[in-house]
Amino acid sequence: MKVMSLLFITLAMLSEIPLAGADNTVQLTVTVTILLPPCDINNNQTIDVDFGNNVITTEVAQGVYEKPVNYTLDCSGVDTGRSLKMRIVGTGASFDNNVLKTSVASLGVKIKKNGVDYPINSDISFASQSDKPAFTAQLVQEAGSRLPTGAFSAGATMTVDYQ
Repeated sequence: MKVMSLLFITLAMLSEIPLAGADNTVQLTVTVTILLPPCDINNNQTIDVDFGNNVITTEVAQGVYEKPVNYTLDCSGVDTGRSLKMRIVGTGASFDNNVLKTSVASLGVKIKKNGVDYPINSDISFASQSDKPAFTAQLVQEAGSRLPTGAFSAGATMTVDYQ
């Protein structure tokens, strides 16, 4: 693992309350190693999923708008014996907490992992970067709602850690 910095903290703790006539002084030394993140996700660039300008609002409920989430994953700094844990963190839509909230109240983005619905904010374990999950993003709408026309946006954060 790469070491970004080594931080030494020395704390001197002096007791102001005497104990049984003794003057107690304790010195505590703490050493902290700060590591770089275990994996580099998409070369630290934003992952964009563009649904384009031709989304027909009356077809969203049919589930026809699904796009791949293309990203790279470099975990060369992780010991090969450790498994990885990924999470997509975001705010859930008011009508379904398992899909991403968008700037349009009745529109959400469902994330699918390897073709199966993935509830946001849940962990995904996998063995190595070569086993990284394949994601797609699918537009979904609140049942019974009518979607307005216009632009929308949504955001989430992908994290990877080792176990």
